[in-house]
Amino acid sequence: MIESIKSTEFEAIRERDSSLLLKVLFILDQAAFELGKDYIETFFDLQKLKISLIEIQDNLLEPQ
Repeated sequence: MIESIKSTEFEAIRERDSSLLLKVLFILDQAAFELGKDYIETFFDLQKLKISLIEIQDNLLEPQ
C-alpha cells in the first residue's frame, strides 16, 4: 500500500490505499497496546514502517 500511495498518479487509488493503510495502522496500534510493542516487532520492522510513513505523509488522503 505504501508503494502504491507513493507512486500512483491517481487520486482515487491514493484515497483507497490511504483508507486501507489507516485501518491497518489502527489494528497494529491496538495489537501493540494489547500484546506489546516487542511482540509486534517480531512481525514488523516498526522503525522501517515509521520511515516509510514519514516519506508518504504528504500523499496520504483522509477518507471521506
